Amino acid sequence: MIKIGYLYNNLILTNPELHDFTNASLCYLIIHFLQQTERIGILHPSLLQSSSDLKINESISNPTPKISIDSVAFLCYGFAKFYAAFNFEIFIIDIGKKELCFWTETDQSKKDSVGIRCSFSGKNLGKSISSKCLETFVQKMKEIVVAFENGKEAQTFPAEIEEFAKKPLPPKPKK
Repeated sequence: MIKIGYLYNNLILTNPELHDFTNASLCYLIIHFLQQTERIGILHPSLLQSSSDLKINESISNPTPKISIDSVAFLCYGFAKFYAAFNFEIFIIDIGKKELCFWTETDQSKKDSVGIRCSFSGKNLGKSISSKCLETFVQKMKEIVVAFENGKEAQTFPAEIEEFAKKPLPPKPKK
């Protein structure tokens, strides 16, 4: 996930039209993609559910992690393909739920281009993303899909994807 985030963050940083995206909104998009494609489970139930909806065991237990052996390139392609076809007009991103969530009348942010519900505060993390930025994002995702399908994936990202994918993750800080 870190490598995918790095590549897409570089894409955003090098395209001024995409600067409305924040690190938080990008992370939620990546997590949502991984959940919807069943590479990871729900990380935690939405904290916004009423306490009567939660069972103590569900909120404490940690789901069995799913291990993805997909390559970074394959995940980048899948992410682009997923969001090139994602209907932002009717669905919102909510990583606290497995099922796709629709915009509802109770969503105060319905007027926003993108709905990315924060599982902790309920606020829309995509509020700052303009419709022009979203349009550019979807277009970039379509371009990435075409590049991958034509064997030109190494030209898609500003960083050198093959070299980056070979680098090991940085060591974890010692406690």
